[in-house]
Amino acid sequence: MVTTRLFLTGISAAGRHGANPGEKEQPQDFVVDLDVEVEVGGDELSATADYRELIRTARSITATP
Repeated sequence: MVTTRLFLTGISAAGRHGANPGEKEQPQDFVVDLDVEVEVGGDELSATADYRELIRTARSITATP
């Protein structure tokens, strides 16, 4: 199977992360960059990577404490 890499940069997301307790109390703005390796399955739409889903997943993970 052939693979290729996708680079999605500058994804804005909010989350409650940090080393200090105060950092976890209020949501903070984060910028996420993704480097994703995907299998190339053909020219059909169902075989393509959905950038929107990758961005939703990155935001969901960032939002999870």
